[in-house]
Amino acid sequence: MAGPRAVVAIGTPAQSQSAVTPLRTEPTVKLAITAGFRDWGPATLAGDAIIGSNMTGRGGVFAFDATTGKPRWSWRGDGSGGVSVSAPIVVQGDTAVVLLKTLHPSRLMGLAVATGKERWHVEVEVLREAEVAAADGLLFVQTRDGHLRAYDAQTGNEAWAFSFGGEDVACGSRPVVADGVVYLVGGLEALSTVGERARDRVWAIDAKTGQEKWRHRTETSSCANSPVVVTDDGVFVTLDGERRTYGLDRATGRRRWTQMITRTTDLERDYAVRGLVQGGGVLVGMTSLALVALDPATGRVVWELPGSFRDQVPTLGVAGNVLYFQGSPAARPAAATSGTLHALDLGTRELLWSFTRPTEEPNWPLSNVLPFDGGLWVDTYKTLLKLQ
Repeated sequence: MAGPRAVVAIGTPAQSQSAVTPLRTEPTVKLAITAGFRDWGPATLAGDAIIGSNMTGRGGVFAFDATTGKPRWSWRGDGSGGVSVSAPIVVQGDTAVVLLKTLHPSRLMGLAVATGKERWHVEVEVLREAEVAAADGLLFVQTRDGHLRAYDAQTGNEAWAFSFGGEDVACGSRPVVADGVVYLVGGLEALSTVGERARDRVWAIDAKTGQEKWRHRTETSSCANSPVVVTDDGVFVTLDGERRTYGLDRATGRRRWTQMITRTTDLERDYAVRGLVQGGGVLVGMTSLALVALDPATGRVVWELPGSFRDQVPTLGVAGNVLYFQGSPAARPAAATSGTLHALDLGTRELLWSFTRPTEEPNWPLSNVLPFDGGLWVDTYKTLLKLQ
């Protein structure tokens, strides 16, 4: 029986786009783009351009021709302070939207895709984990004052604001937009009237009106380690503090299952499944000891790929029926848990290829996988790579 169809939602990470033709053969480097800094943030495709950013140091936003790698424009700030960009850039029409968290107050900004010129900006206070999603001309971001806010992507004008019910937001995350609904993990840190911290953590909000459709209360007040995954009938999320993965009914928010991964090594302990993605009819996440595939209907473990993995910063992506991941699987050990990218057929669980690239600093991660038809973009030390 086929697994659930993954929703290709505008504004979600590229790893949810299972309709993309995968890269199944050993890749070669078609382009290696450098822009004078070490650390790249997540890149975004906008037509025939690839737009990336610097997440540390002097900062900036940069656009290149996705075929030739030639620079098109750069935006390096307006003298108001550091402009490091760690969150994904989202594109709506001819506007690229950037969230500048290192400014005080932080800033949401729209740049022209063609020229990089600033069109508008609004000052918003956000948490470190907050990121932007976009759909149907609107932008969605959680703000520190206890709201999910929607802005017009062309003007920056606020369209609506949904209140979580108080101030002091504890959780920030990237919203996921699918079929006119915003799904996200958020919530308040303040004590409730009964003396316990608020545990309403997973929310579904109407994207046009800002009206709540449902909320789900979790076991504790911990936050998510990655954005929710949305399929045609389910919403899935792992909360890091309690190390549980939740499977919820998409229409109602009611809980279908919870899963906690326990391993007995030197000490018996629980493992959070980080970086959750969907593909091949299963949900796949990473622990330090294995890739773990869960059945979306029941939460049971379908298969595991043992090895050594850098689960604190998981690199996971899906295209078609192929999973891209970083680490050292036991079946094909790498020199370290960082610095080698692998491709796995989700149907046969065959390792298709492994890719590494020597850098000035050894075992530098290959991060922020962005699949496109027949290839993928990925960044490493000082360089944005196009692999095909």
